[in-house]
Amino acid sequence: MKQILTSALFAAGNALGPDGKCRVLALRGGGIHGAYEVGVMKAFAEFLDPKDIAYDIFSGVSIGGLNAATLALFPPGKEKEAIAEMEDLFINHGANEHWSYWPYYVIEPFYKKSFVDFSKGE
Repeated sequence: MKQILTSALFAAGNALGPDGKCRVLALRGGGIHGAYEVGVMKAFAEFLDPKDIAYDIFSGVSIGGLNAATLALFPPGKEKEAIAEMEDLFINHGANEHWSYWPYYVIEPFYKKSFVDFSKGE
């Protein structure tokens, strides 16, 4: 545990922004809460100074991990474009584009690898 904490502190120390501060964004999981996070980030982008939302480290669990990964794909200064991408994901793309129930959903989960068919997302 001590080694993990030391490594995390070392990484955070090397992630200081140009103003000497390390900004970390940690997002939670919970399905639809991801859309709420996008709304909050959109409000941050509209009302806060751009340097206040230029995060150095992103972290997330479940849907928060998806949002954090999307934000991390964009370079600093392109936060509004990243938020627009996340907003598009929630508004224009439903879960049924990526998975569906097996035709015999009562029996198939017992001999398939999952409860739903993810072949649409491949």
